[in-house]
Amino acid sequence: MDVETFNATIERQLRGRSLQIAILTDSPNVIRQAFLSGELESPHYPMTVAEHVLVEDASLRERPLTLGPDHITIRDVPSVFH
Repeated sequence: MDVETFNATIERQLRGRSLQIAILTDSPNVIRQAFLSGELESPHYPMTVAEHVLVEDASLRERPLTLGPDHITIRDVPSVFH
């Protein structure tokens, strides 16, 4: 499956649905503000990655998430797993 087909499939499946993710970090407010502002950093890879991966990363940055404050909840780790 090529990248375009994969992305189209994901978008079709998620359209109109909510998605929940958990991010464990020691800086939750920094991450929250980055998502709300849309000013996310580019991914940093600990190894060399193919150019098409970097191109795909750049294209994802062009798609706004349009998240509001009510879309992001900061919780302590124990509450996530109980």
